[in-house]
Amino acid sequence: MSPVVSVLLPSYNHARYLRAAIDSVLAQSLDALELIIIDDASADESWSIIEAIDDPRVKASRHDTNAGAHATLNEALAQAGGEFVAILNSDDIYSPGRLQRIVDEMRAHDAGFAFSDLRFIDDAGTPCPDHERAREYRDACAWCVPRPATDWFLSGNLAVTTSNFVFRRALAGEIGAFRPLRYTHDWAWALEAAALTPLVWLRGEPLLDYRLHPSNTLSEGDRWRHIHENAFIQTLSIGRIDRITQAQGDPRPIDDAICALLKNPSGPPAATLALLVRALHGADEADLQRDTAPADGGWWAEQLATCTALDRRVFASAGEIAKLAHQLDSQAEMLEQRWQAMERMRFMIDERNAAIMTQKDLIEARWRTVKALEGDIASREQTIRDQTRLVDERDATIAAQGKMLEERFANMQKMGDEIHRRDQRIQSLEADVARIRNNPVVRLLLKLRRIVRGR
Repeated sequence: MSPVVSVLLPSYNHARYLRAAIDSVLAQSLDALELIIIDDASADESWSIIEAIDDPRVKASRHDTNAGAHATLNEALAQAGGEFVAILNSDDIYSPGRLQRIVDEMRAHDAGFAFSDLRFIDDAGTPCPDHERAREYRDACAWCVPRPATDWFLSGNLAVTTSNFVFRRALAGEIGAFRPLRYTHDWAWALEAAALTPLVWLRGEPLLDYRLHPSNTLSEGDRWRHIHENAFIQTLSIGRIDRITQAQGDPRPIDDAICALLKNPSGPPAATLALLVRALHGADEADLQRDTAPADGGWWAEQLATCTALDRRVFASAGEIAKLAHQLDSQAEMLEQRWQAMERMRFMIDERNAAIMTQKDLIEARWRTVKALEGDIASREQTIRDQTRLVDERDATIAAQGKMLEERFANMQKMGDEIHRRDQRIQSLEADVARIRNNPVVRLLLKLRRIVRGR
C-alpha cells in the first residue's frame, strides 16, 4: 500500500537536533507515511543516530561527499512514493497532528501546495518570540492576512523554510527539481507552485517549530550571494505575476501585485533592475541563475559597483536600505537634538557668562570695600598700637608708683615701728617717772622742792 505522505528529511551536521526531528515525524497522527532520510556526509554523529532508527517506515541513505541542500532534496524527492510530499530539515520539529491537518485542508480546497504558521524556537528548543526574525515573520503574516494568495510569495517567503512545505507529488512533476540556490531554493520552488496551483495557508496553527541557531544557513554572511539570489527571485516573481494571479484566481489589477513585490524587504532594487535589463535583452533564466554561483567567484553586481564607482550599499536589499534610511533619519534627528542641546548649552553659557560678569563686578566692588576696610583696619591697628603703647606706659607708671607706694608703705611701717618703740620707751619712762614719783623719798623731795620754791 502506497503511503499517503512521503516525508523528505535531508540531514547535515545536526546530530544534536536530529533525533527530535525524526521522532516528530514518526509520531504523526497520520500513520500512512514514509520517511526518506538522506545524510549529506555529516561530520558529526548524525549517521549513527539514523542507523539506530528501527522503523519500517524509514528509508535511509548516506552521501560520501556533501552535495548541498537542493541536491539532497531532489534525490529524496525522486524516491518519494506518496500522494503528498512533506519536507522536514534535520533541526526542525513537526507538531503531532501537522500532516493530517494539512492533508485534510489540501483535499478540502483541492490545493497542490500548503504551509502553516510556525513557531520560532532557540538552540535549546525554547520558544523565542522576541527574536528579530520572529518579529519580522509576525509583521509579514499580519500584512498578508487580509490579502489574496497571490501576495504570499511575492512579498516574501511566507512559508519561511522547506520544512513548512507540503505539496502533491504530481505538482513536483510539473515544477521539477529544486534550483541550485543556497539561500532561496525553497522560495523559488514556492513561487513556481504559486504559478501552478491554489495555495493553502493554515493560519493560527503553528504546526512547525523552526529552530534558530548559529549554524542556520541564512545566518551566513555571504553578502553578494544573498544579493544575487534575492535579485534572481525578484526577477522570477516579476516574470510569474500573471501566472500566479491566474492560478490563485486573483482578479485585481497588476498594481496590487506590484505593491506586494515592493513590500518584499529582501529584494535588492539595483541588482534586480540590472537583471531585468539583461532579461529584456536576451538573457534567459539559466543565464541569470548562473550569476548566483559564478564559477570564477566574481560577483556581477560587485563588478557593477566597481565600474560605476557607486557605494556598494546601493546594491543592498530594500529592507537594508530602509534600515540605513531609518538610521540616517535617526542620526539626523539625534544631530538635531544635539544641535538644539548645544544651542541650549550656548544660551546657558551666555547666561552663565553674564552671571559671571555680574559676579565679577560684585567681587571687584567687594574687593574695593575690602581694601577700604583694610585701610580702616590698618588705621585702627595703629590706633590700637598707640593705645597699647600708652597703656604700657601707664602700666609702667602705675607699676613705678605702686613700687614707690610700696616703698613708702614700708617706710611708714618702719616709722610706725619706731614710733611704737618710742611710745613703748616713753611709756616705760613714764612708768619709771611714775614709780619714781610714787617713791616716798622722791615724793618727799618734790614736796620739799615745791615748798622751797614757794618761798
